[in-house]
Amino acid sequence: MKFIPILLSFILLLSQVLSEVATYSSYALWNENGEAIIGLFNLPTGETKVLYTISGYQHFNTNQYSTFNSHTNMISFLVYNNSSKMYLYQFNIHNHGLFQIPVDFYQTPEVYSIISSNSTSEEDDLLFIVQTSNGDTAIGKLNENTHTIVIENKLQGIFCAAAFDSKANQYYTLSVVNNINVLNVFSSDGKSKQGTVNLKFPNQNSLNISSYPYNLVYLESFDTFYFWMDIEGTPSLFTMKNSNIIKVIPGSQYIFENSVAYAMASTNVANPNNQEFFQAVSIQHSSYAGNAVLNTFNSQSKYVNSYPIKVLPINMWIAN
Repeated sequence: MKFIPILLSFILLLSQVLSEVATYSSYALWNENGEAIIGLFNLPTGETKVLYTISGYQHFNTNQYSTFNSHTNMISFLVYNNSSKMYLYQFNIHNHGLFQIPVDFYQTPEVYSIISSNSTSEEDDLLFIVQTSNGDTAIGKLNENTHTIVIENKLQGIFCAAAFDSKANQYYTLSVVNNINVLNVFSSDGKSKQGTVNLKFPNQNSLNISSYPYNLVYLESFDTFYFWMDIEGTPSLFTMKNSNIIKVIPGSQYIFENSVAYAMASTNVANPNNQEFFQAVSIQHSSYAGNAVLNTFNSQSKYVNSYPIKVLPINMWIAN
């Protein structure tokens, strides 16, 4: 009866694998002890498992510097060293391979955003918002053959955030032009501009908005854009469909630090039985002993719950 211990060993191994899949439902980027980390992140408990530590480098504290392609299963992200020199890395969530992509940032000294166009081709995927050598803000695409960012279009005003709509196959940017929040619509490659919409806020005169928009993200499962603006210094959630802002969600009851990063789940996948998305923030509160919390919202953007977490994810993606 040798097959019995073999079968038991297989069951135990399968149980261990299923347990890890169930426990770690997403991938995340964070900084810890001054070093950049990519690892597994349990939603919603916040338990983490380090996969790679990139010593001597840190992540930028915004979700605009990392992105996920659900077709190629690649997470692309930027890190910087002590002299603020940028490097581009990619991580494959299927085989957990990590490798550096050579990029010459000399002609684009400032990078403000990196977004995947969810292309099936790894060589024609990444869209950048950059400052060119002559000071213009522009859309660029990475040419992996020349290791340079090729400028495709220019942007007006102050750039705030970008996202890609994988259903409409369009690229969106949020900017402030003459004190007006503007949503720009581009083709999937960023070459042609397809429209501009001036955003209108509900009860705008009564809102004491104290920031530009930030951390724009498109969640395909809800077919909705989400972004954040501070109202009286408190991060508040805005939702947007068909270029119209339809809802404003007040910030959590916690007192938030204005000078820290805010991260939001940026995923094309949602659990149909429990459609939720997440926002991680650093907090300071006299009655709270930790330093970060994970806020949970439902598909109607209603605040559901908060969980204390040990690390502050800069960006995270639910695993396929």
